[in-house]
Amino acid sequence: ILLLGKTNSYGINWKTPLWFFLGFTLLFYILLLYEQNPNYYLEGSSWVGSEFLKDFIANKKVIPQLLNPLHKVEDLFLGKNFPISGWTYALDFLYKIIFSFFVFQLGSAFRKFIK
Repeated sequence: ILLLGKTNSYGINWKTPLWFFLGFTLLFYILLLYEQNPNYYLEGSSWVGSEFLKDFIANKKVIPQLLNPLHKVEDLFLGKNFPISGWTYALDFLYKIIFSFFVFQLGSAFRKFIK
């Protein structure tokens, strides 16, 4: 539990939890895309031209929706033919737990400016 305090340098650094926050958002976005289509594969040695990259760019509006803590899983890929499985809900639940932790760390790091 003491190591979790290092994510904001024990309440004095707000940049570290912000980078973790954005990094985990991007990671969970990639995991959600992979969950929607597990048939992604690497074409050659690069991602350029792959189906994954096309879906990554086409669904980029999902990233700001992930930053909304009250988002619904059904609304993330609205209008797309993506199946929503139990794993998608589990990933979203795990993301919301990590999201709330880093929001708390971000808020506690900003408290130093109020004192």
